[in-house]
Amino acid sequence: MVKLLRITSEDNGNFKADLDAGIDIKENSSIALQNLTFETDDFTAFRVNSKNSLIQFDFGLLLREKYLSANLKAVNYNKSNIQDFYKNLEGTLNRCLGVGSINDPVADIIGSSYANFMVRYDTENIFPPPSEPVEENSIIYKLSPMMMLFNFNDTGDQRQQDGKILFDVSRNSQNVPSLVVIQGGTGNYKELGNMYQLDTVPATNLLINYVYPQPFVHWCKGSSMFMCGIKTLVDNGLTADTNGFSIGLSFSNLITATNAGNSAIPESARDFEIRIKRPGDFVEYVEPSDPGVNQISTYNLHLVTDIDQFKNDHILFEKKHGQIIASVFNSSIPGGVKTQIFSHNLTNDEMEKDIYPYISIFGAQADVVVGRPIVTINPFFYPVTNNIPSLDNRYYQLTGGNQDIMGNGNAYNSLTDFSNVVPFSDDDIFDTIGYANTQFNPKLRINEEVLKVLGFSPVQYPGNSVVTIQRPKTLLIIDDFGDKPFLQFDIVSDGLNNFVNSDNYIVLLDSNPLYSYDASKFDYSDTKNPSFDKYNKRGRRINILATIPKNDNQGIVEYEPNELTFIDFDNGMKQTLKNIRLRVLDKDFNEIKTFGESILTLLIKEN
Repeated sequence: MVKLLRITSEDNGNFKADLDAGIDIKENSSIALQNLTFETDDFTAFRVNSKNSLIQFDFGLLLREKYLSANLKAVNYNKSNIQDFYKNLEGTLNRCLGVGSINDPVADIIGSSYANFMVRYDTENIFPPPSEPVEENSIIYKLSPMMMLFNFNDTGDQRQQDGKILFDVSRNSQNVPSLVVIQGGTGNYKELGNMYQLDTVPATNLLINYVYPQPFVHWCKGSSMFMCGIKTLVDNGLTADTNGFSIGLSFSNLITATNAGNSAIPESARDFEIRIKRPGDFVEYVEPSDPGVNQISTYNLHLVTDIDQFKNDHILFEKKHGQIIASVFNSSIPGGVKTQIFSHNLTNDEMEKDIYPYISIFGAQADVVVGRPIVTINPFFYPVTNNIPSLDNRYYQLTGGNQDIMGNGNAYNSLTDFSNVVPFSDDDIFDTIGYANTQFNPKLRINEEVLKVLGFSPVQYPGNSVVTIQRPKTLLIIDDFGDKPFLQFDIVSDGLNNFVNSDNYIVLLDSNPLYSYDASKFDYSDTKNPSFDKYNKRGRRINILATIPKNDNQGIVEYEPNELTFIDFDNGMKQTLKNIRLRVLDKDFNEIKTFGESILTLLIKEN
């Protein structure tokens, strides 16, 4: 005899039935799932956890190993949030980038130049957009040279002459630039980029005279720097907040926040800032915990009056290993002193955000001149929707292809009074033929499960394990633009992302013991993470009624097997079934989320 029982539920795959009369089950009876219907959007396709989240990158300087590590966010991904995975992967890769903390490549070999990772996963994430649809995903690494804001490093030529403007100046009410920026004509490489107010503009306490980036320009997302010096700083005799200048970074797109330079920088857009007021004042700063609010440090400026502006104090923002550090250099002892003003550990969400550099001047022209700003920007210039050839930086057409400033070394090396404390950044990567190939061997360690989501072949990257990708899979490219080599590589997958939603659900009968078993894990005490260990799996007895290898990837499951499979009850004597409890779980025994009414039908057979 076979008995049929139909049960419905609106409780996320939890089925409960209390039968008044009950169903008699004879000794050694069996039960089968005849059909099951439910709808869900919570079908996890990829789970980031402690087993697969670690990413490591070694810059490979001097062919020696020194890895920086970071972890992906622990998140369950499905088709509704897969875009978040790509963003977090990119942010985590960029957290693995750094530069040497001192000007000594041997002592601190975590990086030799500022750089940026990009995860390419669709046509919206590429600039310039490809002429053909993207056929594969890839991880791309590209250097970001330290560069002047308004002039090319190698020649000193103005960017605006080539239509390659990266930064702009705010406008006053007459639509005239509110700052003067020295962009040529001085014959002095130290003065290029110096900036000050118009001679007709009085001192102010408002953020209305500033330099800000163009729409497609933002700070390098990996390791990065932003620095300026002090050419002139004089107390104007007025209130402190009408003196000096500020250098800062904002999470806000300053094009939008300032109406393209026609209004003041909002206080809320001041996320990271160093505020210099009068020569005798303590340096002030702003950090994201309290944006727009000045805090007072314990640092007094050391030197602001030397005729050689490179000897005066310099302010530096650095980003390395997911941390932003604001410091001031001074020459109070030979070789210099570096004083940290504040630091901020970027959250995962902040690592994914664009950051926009700016400089704002408050004092009048005679009282303050900001000395030659230097910055590293995102070398990919994305996302941009229009394919504008003049904005292509594939061969460093916009940033420039080197760091050497008019034959006088890079922005750090020219600061001879700070030679012991400036970070290390290598010009030879950009300038010397073949140097990159002989001095660097970058390596990326990443879990195969992550690579599989990007579309990498399990044949090329087998096993549920960490894969080290290096030569020859990461090639050091010698660029054909001006015969200058640069360290850059693309790790290209075999095809589009391999993101397939879970195709297996589990039906458990909680109310009655069954003769069924599971052997899917090595460690069943780990309740948070599925086990991907390569060891033999351990078996356990568990009341599995059925497994459902069916999913249309739209969240609707309508399951009815071609042939019924009856599972024996573990009952040595006759029983009466009154309270029935079943659960539908995902493949890792986690609860699912359902919509509307779920229906299942059971068949109970007497043997």
